[in-house]
Amino acid sequence: APAPAPAPAPASPCDGAPGKWKEQNGVVMIEAERIDYPLYDSKWSLESMGGETYLEYDKDNSWTGVYKIDQVGKLCYPVTFSSTGLWKFEFKNVNGHKTEHNDAFVKMAGLPWWGVQEGKDPKVSANRLKLGTKYLKAYRNRNPGTWAWDTRTVDFDAHGLYFQIGSPISTEVCLAGRSTKFGVGKLLMYNVNKVPAWTARESAETLECGGTITYTPFEPAPAPENALWQGKGRIAQSYDGNYHDKDDWGAVPLMWAILDAAGVQNQVVHVDYNNHLGDTAPVWERNMTESTENGATYFGFTNTRIYNDQQQLSAAITSLKNECDKSTADDPLFIIAAGPMETVWRAIAESQSTKRKHIHVISHSKWNNEHYHTPNVHRRADIENLGINWHQIPDQNSGFYTSFADYGFLRNGDPKYVWVYNRIQASGKPDASDAGMAYWFVTGDEFGTLAKVRDFMGL
Repeated sequence: APAPAPAPAPASPCDGAPGKWKEQNGVVMIEAERIDYPLYDSKWSLESMGGETYLEYDKDNSWTGVYKIDQVGKLCYPVTFSSTGLWKFEFKNVNGHKTEHNDAFVKMAGLPWWGVQEGKDPKVSANRLKLGTKYLKAYRNRNPGTWAWDTRTVDFDAHGLYFQIGSPISTEVCLAGRSTKFGVGKLLMYNVNKVPAWTARESAETLECGGTITYTPFEPAPAPENALWQGKGRIAQSYDGNYHDKDDWGAVPLMWAILDAAGVQNQVVHVDYNNHLGDTAPVWERNMTESTENGATYFGFTNTRIYNDQQQLSAAITSLKNECDKSTADDPLFIIAAGPMETVWRAIAESQSTKRKHIHVISHSKWNNEHYHTPNVHRRADIENLGINWHQIPDQNSGFYTSFADYGFLRNGDPKYVWVYNRIQASGKPDASDAGMAYWFVTGDEFGTLAKVRDFMGL
């Protein structure tokens, strides 16, 4: 006989009355489904496994990308802490895959997160990495389809999640969907000076009925009205970096980070690099491979087709031409042109002429627009003459060619951002100005600065 369906979600945690979760003996334990979750975000569903009910996010969606925090609703549980000291956060979870469908966002309202590397003593302050007050990715890497308390943050350098309570406080712990097919059964917070992990995990729910809960339905944040990107269409990019100037060694990684913050992993369909045809420098080519292909992996652009124009020029042109031919009013193509125009021109020239009115090319550099170095013989005017939409924004050097110190916010302990900083430094110049096109594309701000980018990325 089929397994019985899970019971419907309660209207509120206390059978129609408000409630909150209060510390008991150094522990706050929450059953994740004890909240009016459909009101927050309808992608959550009530499921059961092994006799335990839990919430699963977007369970019928096999997409391997991730949602951004402004694309999802938040489940916020009111909590009260009475004992001071260092606390640890964990959730009992079940994942759909070992390294995909394996994470969610979490936040302690008003309390900064601290990360502690696995195996280090969290009670030693020197072992703690400050992670800020924003929503963090919390993930696990254990076998799929199993229950675990495994809760980590910081990609490629697992840290446990901690927070400090300086005096008794009432606040909220918030949960939000990030990857699909990921389930959360319980949220656990425990005072590490009072309770060992194994005791805390066996605790009963610490729900107390009474008080007030305010539910706020989720509404996705709209795109800025003056941004070219309005949430529909596809994105392509074309870079050089293999001759004349090393700046793209750092610009490409920062571009990945900006587009990651914009949540467009599934919309970036094509990238080609080393697009200075003819003369080239093999060592520079290899650096661009590191910046482009490894960057895509770091930031989750796993479905993007990527081509090295020095080795795959024909395939790159065909890929970009095919994307041009898909273009419609409801599905336009945006091409960020960050190098000589030859590769982009060849692809558009081979495309269907009736599709070109739905193709947009973005540039900030007069040097790129007019560069003529055989066989790079086609320039801005040649592309415009094909009937596309050209967007020339101000040169971005003033905001992005500054000092290495201004890029220091990337050295925040998160390996992927540290990697971006290291790639900028490897170029020998603090110039990621081509990344300003990505910032303009998603915000509409022609006068981007590194301070604005830092805020946009939430760092």
